[in-house]
Parts: sequence; C-alpha cells; structure tokens
Amino acid sequence: MGARADNQTLGLTGMASVTERPCEGKKPFALPPLDIQVDPAEGRVLVRDRDELIGYELWFRPRRGHLGGPGWMELSFDLESGAPIETAVPTSEVMAVARDAGLDDQVAELTGSLAAWYEAPGHEAADRVAARLHNEVQAGEGRERLSLRAVQARLIERLVAGESVSLMCERAGYVHRSGQPDTSWLLRRAGLVPVRCSRTGKVRRARTAGYEVFCQLVAAVDASPHEFGV
Repeated sequence: MGARADNQTLGLTGMASVTERPCEGKKPFALPPLDIQVDPAEGRVLVRDRDELIGYELWFRPRRGHLGGPGWMELSFDLESGAPIETAVPTSEVMAVARDAGLDDQVAELTGSLAAWYEAPGHEAADRVAARLHNEVQAGEGRERLSLRAVQARLIERLVAGESVSLMCERAGYVHRSGQPDTSWLLRRAGLVPVRCSRTGKVRRARTAGYEVFCQLVAAVDASPHEFGV
C-alpha cells in the first residue's frame, strides 16, 4: 500500500478475479463483460470495463478532508487526453463497482483491515481514521453508492430499440425550466458520456450514483429499483 502503482499487479497469489456474466432469466447486458480482479496483498482492485482500465488502491492520500489520509484512490486515464487521473473515492464507491462481480465483501474486508490497524487506544488522530474507515464500510454495505452499469445496459437496450432520450428525460424529471428535456444531463448522470470536472478539468465517466439519482435513472427506463436488486 502506498502512493505508487507498479507493474506487478497480475498473476499474484491470493488475487480474486471475476468476469461478470448476465443473470439467468434477465435481459442480456448490452455491454461487454466486466472483468474485476481483487489483489488483497497489494490492496488493489483492477477493473477492465469497455474501453477503460481503472485501478483502485489503498493509499495514504495527501489531501485534507474526509477524502484525505488513508483510503481508496481511483487511478484512471482522462478520456480525452489520455493523461493519468488520480481521484480520491470513498469505500462505498469501490464496493459499488466490485459488487457487479460479487466482490464487494473483499473490498470491505480490505478497508476493515486497514481500519483495525489504526485502532490505537489513547491516540485520537488514529482512532478518527479507524472510525472513518469503518463508517465508509458501513456506508458501502448500506449501498450509499450504487453501480450504474446495469442501468446503462437497460438504457442502451432501449436506445437500440428506438426509444428517445427525450422520453427518458421526461420520465426521470430531467427537464429544463423551458420544458425542454435535458438529454445531456441524463447521459452524463448515467455515465454514458464523459464529464469534465469543473474543478480539475479532468474528463472521466460516472460509474456510480447515490440512491436518489439512481432512482431517477431507473425511472428513465420505466423500471423500479427492485428490478436492479435495490
């Protein structure tokens, strides 16, 4: 664990690897299979999703605030420039992505192990780190963040079938004050088109959403959350 990403990340003992497959009895995914590998020894989660390679790693993050200090860092590439992007993310984000392959418990265990290491009676700063990490695991188990992949597949299926994005926007409530559907907002929130961060200027695709936005996107495809296991 640390602020590095070496090349020896494949073929290590103890690494779990799962390729997502469509569930029986449900519509087949419109997206290519998702490949996720969890490396407990290095505290890493490696994701191959469509045209993206994404890594999550437990780091000592230099920034301040609730996403600073020990925790998960997302390592990806800018979708326009190809430049590497480092984004601090909570455990719930990584668990949501790993849940698509049934590996969220392993992410929780990795974070929990790090939290346990920081539990030091009489050391307030260390105890705060441990408490934050434990809270992040609880948030992940409570599905504070939800993967967008299944919703993306349903959106694509409907688009291929000829349904308009405008109609989906109306269902989701993504409408301008003028009454025009906000198609860009829907596609960006759904992670189907990349978003440029106004603060950093980096371009990345949304992979998860909070419950409220997730439900809006589910409404866009005329479905209910329980159809997506929520």
